[in-house]
Amino acid sequence: SPDRERQINNDRSIELIPLARLVFYVLLDRIAIFVVTTDGKVSGYVSSIGCHELEQKVARLRKAMQVDEAARGLDRKFMPIPEPIATEPVIPIASVETLLQEFYLDLIAPIADILPTEGTLAIEPHASLWLVPFAALQLPDRTWMSDRWSLIYAPSAQTLTEIRSKPCYATLDRSQVLVVGNPLMPKLKLSDGREITLAPLSGAEAEARSIVGSLGNRQYTLLLQAQATETAVKELALTHNIIHLATHGIAYTEDPLNSFVAFAPTATENGLLTAKEVAQNRELPVDLVVLSACQTGLGRVSGDGMLGLSRAFLIAGARTIIVSQWSVSDGATKELMVAFYQNYLASGNKAIALQFAMQKVRSIPEYAHPRYWAAFVMVGAEI
Repeated sequence: SPDRERQINNDRSIELIPLARLVFYVLLDRIAIFVVTTDGKVSGYVSSIGCHELEQKVARLRKAMQVDEAARGLDRKFMPIPEPIATEPVIPIASVETLLQEFYLDLIAPIADILPTEGTLAIEPHASLWLVPFAALQLPDRTWMSDRWSLIYAPSAQTLTEIRSKPCYATLDRSQVLVVGNPLMPKLKLSDGREITLAPLSGAEAEARSIVGSLGNRQYTLLLQAQATETAVKELALTHNIIHLATHGIAYTEDPLNSFVAFAPTATENGLLTAKEVAQNRELPVDLVVLSACQTGLGRVSGDGMLGLSRAFLIAGARTIIVSQWSVSDGATKELMVAFYQNYLASGNKAIALQFAMQKVRSIPEYAHPRYWAAFVMVGAEI
């Protein structure tokens, strides 16, 4: 059982150092921002931006970054994401950095001197701040927030503490890795009764093969196309402590428990693994789940965090989930994920590995724009 595995691995667990935390509360007429330092001291700042103004600023930023366009084979008219704001003019790409600088000035600059100069920073967003790419916020010197800190996200301090206080299910040298890429796609029934078949993802298959090539002598299972059934993934997830899923994902705002990742269907499974199905499994002995698909970090924004796939995997027992805040690029995602695993397997720290992976992708000229390297966020423990 997972509890037994944790007990066996307890003597091999890494002692975690306290993390600095950046905590937000979005109110009707203000945002309360708190910094909790590693020694437990709390400092605060109140921004005059209220929830409605924040929502408008977030929508404007995402529109400028063009992150809600269809990708990975999905036609935009089938995607459950908001339509662009008709009253807003198209914002030139050159203005994106200005918007990212404004977010930094509004949310981080007033308390920046209290934050550690480097290391890992735990962010507890609230309301529409879950849609903000903190990694891409730009400092006055034009460096990025993810250059100064490696970042992890958490719905609450209690959740983060509980996850981090428990040992890993397996050490890296004994990890069993499940890699899924480009499943034979299932049909998706739309609300108007129509059915569409999700398009194949050749880029996701190339990503999966490249990741396997970076694992060295570690044990892995690779499932591609027809082999990548929902049934197989559910069964193998119980015996693999690292799971990488390169496939389609769709998040539903109104019905977040029906958000899903797609696999090959079988006679008994429709191929759509929903957040509800994941959450119902309370024995998922997994140290890391990577949902390498569009929008897997989205869902319904609530006062208790983002409800959807990431929360479902946490409930099921996963220690860390990497999910996307928007529709992702095939090529950039492949580069980021390969760099992530190379760094993670070398350092043992997921947050630092994602930080380095972002820097690697950003160094590629065609992927220098933040929409290519800042899509993925890490929820849960960094070790």
